[in-house]
Amino acid sequence: MNGIHQAQTPSRSISFGLVRWIRVRMSRPSGPLLPPSAIAMLLTLVALASPVRADDVPLAADRGTSRLLVLVAPKASDPAAVALSKALTRPETWADFANRQIVVFTILGGHGEREGKAIDPAATRFLLDTVSLHPNGPAQFVLVGKDGGVKWRRDQLSIPDLLAAIEQMPMRREEVNRQSARP
Repeated sequence: MNGIHQAQTPSRSISFGLVRWIRVRMSRPSGPLLPPSAIAMLLTLVALASPVRADDVPLAADRGTSRLLVLVAPKASDPAAVALSKALTRPETWADFANRQIVVFTILGGHGEREGKAIDPAATRFLLDTVSLHPNGPAQFVLVGKDGGVKWRRDQLSIPDLLAAIEQMPMRREEVNRQSARP
């Protein structure tokens, strides 16, 4: 076995072996070719068996460090989106969000953004799955805790209600206790 295959993970060497096997099978003039459906199924199995790194998972950087306020609405002109935009124009809202490590995600008409910057479709889909919402359904605000669980759902934004819900969370109480214990 050469040095290249020894340094690879088992699933990668299986992937390379499978691709090589398919090429050999398809290049033979004699013998039946694999039907396209079988090739598609084999490649899907290889993709599923490949190891997933933490940085490949959408939104992994926010887990454990940030709370996510997610707005899902069918269009940017939805009253919920307008209310969030208006709330975000106030400096005190940003100060409250920064103090509580809140990151704002919007999915408007199926297009996701993280604090105004576009996120890729896979991250958008992952976020929709996390909050169990459809991009074209009724507008919803969802708070996802640092542990990745859904903590709060509303169809209208109320910053005081959102902040009160966060203040009741055990993790937030620990944060406040640590901050007050500092000299």
